[in-house]
Amino acid sequence: GPSAAVHYAAAEYKHFCLSRSVRVWNVLDQITPFHVVAEMTLPHAVYFSERYNLFVTSMTRKGYTVFSYLPLVPIDEIAKEFKQG
Repeated sequence: GPSAAVHYAAAEYKHFCLSRSVRVWNVLDQITPFHVVAEMTLPHAVYFSERYNLFVTSMTRKGYTVFSYLPLVPIDEIAKEFKQG
């Protein structure tokens, strides 16, 4: 039905955006100043993304339904896309 179509379209759009952002990242990573800054900030971004995901998940499990509406950062999907790209 319509709900399944919306979920399918959202999943396809998410994949499209992820693959395009990896391509843009690869182009920008060839620029030396960007590469240096990325090497310093990327580990922190991954750490804080994991912490955010854990926080949202734990608050949702505790019964705070407001947190169930917050999106999780798809760390595994991003890593998979970078390996493919």
